[in-house]
Order: sequence, then C-alpha cells, then structure tokens
Amino acid sequence: MAKIRACQNQIADFTDPKKDLELKDDKKECLIELIDVLDESDATTTLLVDKVLTDAFQMIGINLFRAFANKSKTLSYSEILENKKTSAVDPDEDEPHLEESWPHLQLVYELLLKFIMSPHIRPEQMAKHLNKSFTKSFIELFDSEDPRERDYLKTILHRIYGKYMVLRPFVKEQIMNLLLRITQDAENHNGLTELLEILGSITSGLTVPLRPEHQDFFKKVLIPLHKVKTLASFNA
Repeated sequence: MAKIRACQNQIADFTDPKKDLELKDDKKECLIELIDVLDESDATTTLLVDKVLTDAFQMIGINLFRAFANKSKTLSYSEILENKKTSAVDPDEDEPHLEESWPHLQLVYELLLKFIMSPHIRPEQMAKHLNKSFTKSFIELFDSEDPRERDYLKTILHRIYGKYMVLRPFVKEQIMNLLLRITQDAENHNGLTELLEILGSITSGLTVPLRPEHQDFFKKVLIPLHKVKTLASFNA
C-alpha cells in the first residue's frame, strides 16, 4: 500500500532529464516491485483485496489519464473528457511526440495489464474498479502521439474486451462514438489505426445475417470513414 501511494503522490518532472533524478529512480523501483508482487501467485491470493485494488486503480489513473494539450496538469476522469483537445500528427510530415515519461508510463501499463489478467481477481471484484468511467478515460488515451503507448493501449483494450464480457457493449459504444466524432466533425485522431484494428478483430467474429445494430454500425460509422480527409493515414 505504501508503494502504491508513493507512486500516486510523487509526480516527477520529465520535461527536464536532469530534474528529480532520485524521485524518478525511486518511483521506477517501486513500480517494478509492484509488478514482481503480482507475479508471485502465493502473494496475490491474499494481497488483492478491494482496498488494494481501489488504491492501485486510483494510482494508475493519476499516472495515465492526462490531456495531451496540457501535459503539465493531471486531470480527473471528467476533466480529461471535457477539456481534451486533439492534435493529431501527420505521419508523413511530422515527427510524433514521444512521451518523456515513457519509462514510467510503460511500467504503469504493465502493472495494469497484470491486474487485468490476474486469475486471482474475480470478475465481479474487478468490475468495481475497471468500470465505465475508467474504461472511457482509457479509450481517450488512444489519441496519444506516442506509438509505443498506443500499442500498449491496443493490447490492454483487447484483453479487457476478451475477458470482461459485461464491458463489451460499452467498449463498442465508446469506439463508435469516437469514430462518429471523426466523421461528423472532421476531427483528427492519432489512434484511429489502432482502434480500427480492434474493430477488425471484433467484426471478424460477427455472423450473418447481421443484427440491426451491427448493420447500423457499418452504415453510420465504418462506411462514412471513407469520406474523411485523413483516409490515407489509416486506410491500408
């Protein structure tokens, strides 16, 4: 619990590689130790109680959820959705912004993946923490310019979709809403390719005749994507 709270309360300044060096090393060590604990099956059966999960998911959210247009401020779930401004990168003209804090962000993603895939956490227990609010903010992170981060997001969202069936309709709804924003408002988005790859996996499992909601999805979301100006950036 102390290590989780240390990773939550201590935020290092990654914009300056020479600043907060001791804090960065300590936090990195804490995250690695937390990941190691989840690899020990004997320990996880007794440690993964609701209080630990509550603090762990709060820490994960504080470290991951941020508005890309304002990296200096950590936002709550609701704030990141209200204040988010997208700034997509043209892969043919611009260099993507690589997160300076990636050495820590990667460990936080690894920790989240360990929690999601742990066989010692019951689905109903996880549902209290891996809820709609968390999932919605998580999907918003796909607008990250860093391809390393988007790759982790894609992997983890695949695992969430595959393991927690209760969240499947919500995940599809959120991706659909995001794609509708892109088609209707001509909004750019850095993670469109990764989101379409996830949808490709989902739609490959559909059977015919298609249900009405699936027909609407193709007509209202996927087909109109062919009209957006950035088609060449995600249509292979």
